[in-house]
Amino acid sequence: KLLRGNRSVKLRSDGLDAFDSPNFPPLATAGTQMILHENLLLRTPRKPLKVLTKFESSVLVIRLIPGFQDDTLGFVIENTDQLKALVLDLYGMGNAPGRKSSLIEVLKKAIAKDVVVAITSQCVQVSVLQLNFEF
Repeated sequence: KLLRGNRSVKLRSDGLDAFDSPNFPPLATAGTQMILHENLLLRTPRKPLKVLTKFESSVLVIRLIPGFQDDTLGFVIENTDQLKALVLDLYGMGNAPGRKSSLIEVLKKAIAKDVVVAITSQCVQVSVLQLNFEF
């Protein structure tokens, strides 16, 4: 399979089929013949590629698990001025323990400090329902 790089994830640590693209079909498949799915290909860029060399490194990624202690995240938020973004890797379709007001309060503090809060899902084949999150 020929996969689009920015849609590919490593699913297994071994084997020739370690990578897949669960949320986007292959650009081509190879078997006894090569099948190219031209409708999935991007057009040739009109401008030359611009390589970005500076990336923000003040990003914290947290994978929530059952029993996650909100005060740990709260401590980090309250005791750093360098954090620019917080990525929460949540359950299922991007849901977190909704009844935990302490987590909501921690996220409100992060937003008040101009920290960008992003939500992703731990599931490989799912979309995050952003409408569920308003602070």
